[in-house]
Amino acid sequence: MTIEFLRILTVDPDTARAHARAAPLVGAGHVVAMAATAEAALEEARRGAPDLVLLAAAIGASVSGLVARLRAMPQTAESAILVLGDDAPETVRRAAREAGADGCLATLPAEDTLAAWAGALARQTARARRAQRMARMGSWSLDVASGRLVWSDVTCALFGIRPAEFRGTFEHFASFVLPEDRCRLDAAHRQAVATRGALEAEYRIRRPDGEVRWMFERGHLEFDDAGQVVRRLGMVMDITERKLAEQRILRLNRVHALLSAINNAIVHLRDRQALFEQACRIAVETGGLRAAWIGTVEPDGEVSVAAQAGAVDAYLRHIRVTTAPVAEGHGPFGLAVRENRAAVCNHIARDPMFAPWREQALRHGFQACAAFPLHVDGLPIGGFALYADVEDYFDDEEIRLFEQLASDISFAIAFIDQEQRRRLAEAALRESEERFRLLSKATNDAIWDWNLADDVLWWSEGFETLFGLRRDDVPPTFQGWAGRIHPDDRDRVVADIYQAVLTRGEKWSDSYRFLRRDGTYAHVHDRGYVIRDAEGRATRMVGGMTDVTERRTLEERLLQAQRLEAIGQLTGGVAHDFNNLLTVILGNADMLAEEVGDQRWSPLIALIADAAQRGADLTRQLLAYARRQPLDPKSVDVNRLVAEMDALLRRALGEHIEVELVRAAGLWSALVDPAQLESALLNLAINARDAMPNGGRLTIETANVWINDDYAGQHVDVKPGQYVLLAVSDTGVGIAAEHLDRVFEPFFTTKPKGIGTGLGLAMVYGFAKQSGGHVNIYSEPGQGTTVRMYLPRSHAPAEARRDAAAAVVGGSETILLVEDDAQVRAYAREQLVSLGYTVLDAADAREALAMAERRADIDLLFTDVVMPGGMSGKQLADAVRALRPRIKVLYTSGYTDNAIVHHGRLDAGVHLLTKPYRRAELARKVRAILDT
Repeated sequence: MTIEFLRILTVDPDTARAHARAAPLVGAGHVVAMAATAEAALEEARRGAPDLVLLAAAIGASVSGLVARLRAMPQTAESAILVLGDDAPETVRRAAREAGADGCLATLPAEDTLAAWAGALARQTARARRAQRMARMGSWSLDVASGRLVWSDVTCALFGIRPAEFRGTFEHFASFVLPEDRCRLDAAHRQAVATRGALEAEYRIRRPDGEVRWMFERGHLEFDDAGQVVRRLGMVMDITERKLAEQRILRLNRVHALLSAINNAIVHLRDRQALFEQACRIAVETGGLRAAWIGTVEPDGEVSVAAQAGAVDAYLRHIRVTTAPVAEGHGPFGLAVRENRAAVCNHIARDPMFAPWREQALRHGFQACAAFPLHVDGLPIGGFALYADVEDYFDDEEIRLFEQLASDISFAIAFIDQEQRRRLAEAALRESEERFRLLSKATNDAIWDWNLADDVLWWSEGFETLFGLRRDDVPPTFQGWAGRIHPDDRDRVVADIYQAVLTRGEKWSDSYRFLRRDGTYAHVHDRGYVIRDAEGRATRMVGGMTDVTERRTLEERLLQAQRLEAIGQLTGGVAHDFNNLLTVILGNADMLAEEVGDQRWSPLIALIADAAQRGADLTRQLLAYARRQPLDPKSVDVNRLVAEMDALLRRALGEHIEVELVRAAGLWSALVDPAQLESALLNLAINARDAMPNGGRLTIETANVWINDDYAGQHVDVKPGQYVLLAVSDTGVGIAAEHLDRVFEPFFTTKPKGIGTGLGLAMVYGFAKQSGGHVNIYSEPGQGTTVRMYLPRSHAPAEARRDAAAAVVGGSETILLVEDDAQVRAYAREQLVSLGYTVLDAADAREALAMAERRADIDLLFTDVVMPGGMSGKQLADAVRALRPRIKVLYTSGYTDNAIVHHGRLDAGVHLLTKPYRRAELARKVRAILDT
């Protein structure tokens, strides 16, 4: 058995008693030194560094002072010190303990156990003090009556001072505590006194070297017989590392909460500014940051603030931030955007990069800053700047998380921009003459979360909203989801997902068709994010599906509108000149028919006129389809118009087709151009005739109808309201289902080659749409076809129709003829002169205006609408009327553009003779205007 020999110091003024106590200790092999006074004890301690000090209380009131001095010496700082004596007053014992004594004993153990007891005590005390020092746990004691505060050496070390520097007062201790924590510490002491319970408090101190540390204090109170506090005892330990760890965990929790909240906003927001504002607000309110702002880069490199939150408004008003390579561009924001990477300044007070903004930043409580680039299509557009109120806030993990957040925001910006481009396309679609009803409700995504470890797939209620699928309709597995992908898309989509998962990809997106509950397929755009563990293994995949079916439909409609616009531009471009030629051809054919008496030439002349008329009809049908023909809508009694056309229709259809008219009683008037309605009805009848080569029945039906909101919402350019229905049904061969979507396209026909132009239904469609109405078709092969025209209701009484076959009558008035085409001008002059009129002719508007200034006897201005020279026919008419207010005006044109026609209708009070016109049409129109 190994025996450890100790150095023991006994301090006792009674020499005999000291020798008696020392004898068994010496006999056990311990080295014992003896002192009779305090000074002698101190001298022995300096020489011998005892392991155990036995101090007799008989030395008097100086006991506590000697204990304190021994504790202050490095030789006895960790020695075990005991005060001996059963006659020592309580005040002496208490003072000794406060000064650092390890205990007070009335008597020592028996001589046969004394040596072993002393050794054990010294070793136990030394171990306790070493453990306390290693644990950085100090002790303290406060005598309430004297105000004397005693600290152990470890306590002094924790506070950053040497034992000799501590002044032994509560005030000295309080001077270390940060002012903002003193109230909390005082409250803890008061509560301990009030409840007679334990004292516990956490607070911060500032050590002499300026370092701030967190302390945890625990103690208890000693009370006298009267219940008054006489002493406070306790321990104190440095918990800075623990607090920093807690703060880091709290900070990371806030960052994760911030990421979750902003990603949730990304899923739901469809506006860039709203996303920016929400991201900044969440960063401050959820993430606990001091401030946040998002800036966008202008073309000159200057940064504009797009959104902000927290204590940053005044700061941003006083600083300049740029991405240019100047001083103001070398801060975190400028570097982040210019170099497309995260830029961090964790010490605003000292880091040179923050010099241009340091004063303002510190004034607003900013201690650390980080900026992260935002980019679209790989190009930086701005950055996300974050500010914290403590230094060293942004560590590697937080930077990584914020980089991911910036990437997510960038992805959202790109998606929002894409959505904005889609909305712009829809706006362009609305501005075209084919007006489409836009989506009134924002798209709700279907969110999904796939746990790769156990192959469990969760999805949000959006699956039911978008696809009608309930949770029990689809197995909650990857294969259950993949099974609803269209077979033509499935292999590609599944392969791409596994490619992203297995090749350390982070993002995946694809477009495919997805089976709805009703058996139809939705076109969807799906995007997902792969979540990986620390080793890079994919553990989860989350994403969202957007139903883009309607977007694809809108794109197809846009193409249709572009085709319509192209046909309109093409037709309008040639209609003017072509109709001028046809006017001359038709007019001269009429003159030849009247002048030539030889009957041998009559068929040839009729053939010329018929061919020219067919050309005019073709141009008119193209303009009708393109909705570019000038309409002169009137309040029309559709029943009467149909009845008046009965004989014409029967002649056109032939005796092998039965005609049935079903006219509704009390039919409303329709607001349409009657001549164009007759042409549309005739076209429908001829189409029906061609569909019944072996005979059949044609039914023409009228009715009053209401179009409701549901029907209007499902069809382009249809407004809810009251309409007059004109339906034409036949019992012919019908139209195959695959052709129904194309029957209104120009030049599309199901008739045999050489029969028809393919413009009849296109003209009907264009006329109905331009009139503010609607047309649809229903057909079954072998059963027949029904075409329904919905004409807008007129609340005015039906107008009486003029006799189109009235006799040709001339006159003697003076007409100013303005026509830039010499051949048309010559033809019109010849016809008007032959009708008895005095004709003044001009080749352009300026020549005509000069004539009007010289001649006051002009009764009618007959002018082309579209003329070269910078002045249109409408502008000429306005100028002439300013000179001659009573003059009447008749326009003529093969294509009016928008000079006198707006929204497809002639302006109020405008009279138009459409080219090509014949002699009788010219005579009747001129006479009608002059007679009004």
